[in-house]
Amino acid sequence: MAIHIFSEAAQQYDVERTAYLESFGIRVLRFTNIDVVENIQVVVHSIIAAARMTTPFPPSLVRRGEF
Repeated sequence: MAIHIFSEAAQQYDVERTAYLESFGIRVLRFTNIDVVENIQVVVHSIIAAARMTTPFPPSLVRRGEF
């Protein structure tokens, strides 16, 4: 089993990418490969729970008055 260790630059890029997506009202969920392979039911339930907590319209659209 391989363990993937991100470099500091890759971690910073990931933080910036997440912030960019969140600026559009997109919620980012992260799961390890191990969780996806070994605990897929937990991953799926986590995604469903997060989807249920989501607002119907992204905040960026609400701020612009589109909804």
